[in-house]
Amino acid sequence: MVREIKQTKRSIHQINLAADILRNAISHNVEQTYIVQWNKSDLIIDIFIDNYLEVLLQSIHDCQLIEARIFNPVQEIRIFQRMNQWIVKHIQDNDNENGTPTEYFDAKQIISGKNVLTEENGKISLLQMGMKTPLGKNIAENFHLTPSTELRTPLILLTRNYIEPNEIGQYAIKLTRMVEIKI
Repeated sequence: MVREIKQTKRSIHQINLAADILRNAISHNVEQTYIVQWNKSDLIIDIFIDNYLEVLLQSIHDCQLIEARIFNPVQEIRIFQRMNQWIVKHIQDNDNENGTPTEYFDAKQIISGKNVLTEENGKISLLQMGMKTPLGKNIAENFHLTPSTELRTPLILLTRNYIEPNEIGQYAIKLTRMVEIKI
């Protein structure tokens, strides 16, 4: 089920209200909640902790945020901008409006390579064909990533693709959400 939490003009006050909704919407009774945040100058991939809400709000205030997704196996909060309006969507697994379960299939996406690189500033990245994908401290610790090692398998992003029939009965992907990051 997709629920639009807030659609606002570019107002920090309104985004602060959306942050309060985010705090309440993300379930703390699941094993892990993750964040993937694209800024103009950097990328954040990590296990979500409350401090990331301040980072997210600062990115919006500094006009750096492109898109953010906070997700776990049950739900996702997606924040992005369209036509100078911030849109915050809450996607949750459950029955749709007519009481029938929404059909979906899961897919695995490779985040980056298997080589772990620790930079001088202590940040951990995954390296593949010369491209670095930075990882946050929490996710690096959770997966026991150590410097100059190679993972057996690459880091995987599990996505959920919801399918629904269109007006003539053909099924298509209506929505994709992030579910989990794993090795």
